[in-house]
Amino acid sequence: MRSSKQVELTPARSAFLEETRQILARVDRAGSIATPVATGLRGRLDIGMAGSLVYREVPAIIEAFGRSALGIGTVLREQSTADQL
Repeated sequence: MRSSKQVELTPARSAFLEETRQILARVDRAGSIATPVATGLRGRLDIGMAGSLVYREVPAIIEAFGRSALGIGTVLREQSTADQL
């Protein structure tokens, strides 16, 4: 609404403005979440391996990876060689 001294939003435009601000804030958050995923700094690594490897170097390798890639979770799956391919 407009008068000779001030300009004021109508209730409908005030509601629209608030929704718009919330949408823009969500867009900003989505970008800050998507960028690390797209660049490989955040996500999940699924690893399929034969059961015998559980007792070898693999646990130490996964542990070292976890320390150096804090934003990436790891999932180990025991699988046959045929399932891995």
